[in-house]
Amino acid sequence: MGISSVSSVSYSTGSDSANIAQLQKKMLDLTQQLKDETQSKDDAKTKEMKTQLLQMQIQQIQMQIQQILQKQQAKAAKAAPKQTQPTASAKATAEKSVESTSSLDQWA
Repeated sequence: MGISSVSSVSYSTGSDSANIAQLQKKMLDLTQQLKDETQSKDDAKTKEMKTQLLQMQIQQIQMQIQQILQKQQAKAAKAAPKQTQPTASAKATAEKSVESTSSLDQWA
């Protein structure tokens, strides 16, 4: 069984969704390799070493996916319209409206 080397893969081209999909596919492949390794007939030391390597690779991919998602959230937060506080004149207008409604209720 071949084990991929540990590397930090950086995807700078393409969409974030495509990068996530590619990373998820790689993670599925590594997960299958991990499952296969746990059932292999390798000696205990080799099995442990390969298992740790695969787990580290899976964790790296999970972190990369998390970074992409955080980047998307940051972009979305910047793009979202900012909620503004009402101006003093808007507050005064709202208060007058409430006062006039209260006086009308007295006559009803």
